[in-house]
Amino acid sequence: AKVEGFEAYENTAKTKLRLVDAKRGKKLKSWKAKLRAPYFDSPRYLHVEPYGNLDDVFHELPAKTHPIARRMRLLVLSDQQLEGPGEPTRRYLESQLAIASRTLAREFGVALDVHKIERWLAPETDIFSIAEAATAIAGRDEVDLTLGCIGPLAPARVRSRSIGYARVLTNIVVNRQMNAHVFVHEIGHVLGAIHINQEGCVMEPMLRSYELANRFQVLPPILFSDTNRSIINLTRFLPLGTAYQPNQEKIARLLTIYEDLQSERLREVAPYYGDLLLSVGRYDEALEVLRAGQRVDPNNASIRY
Repeated sequence: AKVEGFEAYENTAKTKLRLVDAKRGKKLKSWKAKLRAPYFDSPRYLHVEPYGNLDDVFHELPAKTHPIARRMRLLVLSDQQLEGPGEPTRRYLESQLAIASRTLAREFGVALDVHKIERWLAPETDIFSIAEAATAIAGRDEVDLTLGCIGPLAPARVRSRSIGYARVLTNIVVNRQMNAHVFVHEIGHVLGAIHINQEGCVMEPMLRSYELANRFQVLPPILFSDTNRSIINLTRFLPLGTAYQPNQEKIARLLTIYEDLQSERLREVAPYYGDLLLSVGRYDEALEVLRAGQRVDPNNASIRY
């Protein structure tokens, strides 16, 4: 890839791609594409850099897709100016939502339908309290998921360790970065996915990027591990929110998956396993899981919360 230009709202790089059959060493296809990072606002966010997304350049490939089996209606909130001079912000947000929807449709047959995008000034507090404040927003009963976008419009070097927050099978997500990878990561948590330290998987605890020409950051394709794919294939049709009763069998199966993961991945699974146990009223078991997780990872903010 080669950087083409840096301008406000239009940062581009030219790329050449080759698709290769690794087993036979045969080139199947080659083509040219363009990486775009439409947002760059250094006066306001001093540490924001333009980010290109590799998922944007694979349109020519016949993606493995599922029939759209579920449409998840979104109420999208942003603390940015979306109209007038800030119109590129809306376009950027819509482009990232489109990438997130393509990814979830490709992997699980789940499409994101944006019901409304509106401005919301969140309280200046921790990410958990912002999620609680979002429960009072009007119109949430018309959608499946409320997606709050608080802060920079691209992955940035933010001071906070938590760039997103979501609870298993609930209907509010808060993101500190307006980016498709972060959206998919947090919606993955809503559907039960856990953190996996596996390079190239979107559920890694830290967002990876690759630097181009010292300034242009490239994000990897958005992929799921086999563990998280099996979890989301189980949960993708479950209703979000607090009404778990109609799906006790699937909830029980998800709890079984979490229980099996404890022995090898207690640090990663404890927040989600404990949270789901709390949600179904199994409080003593939840406390036991969360305390065990805290002994392994005392600084885990989600477990403490």
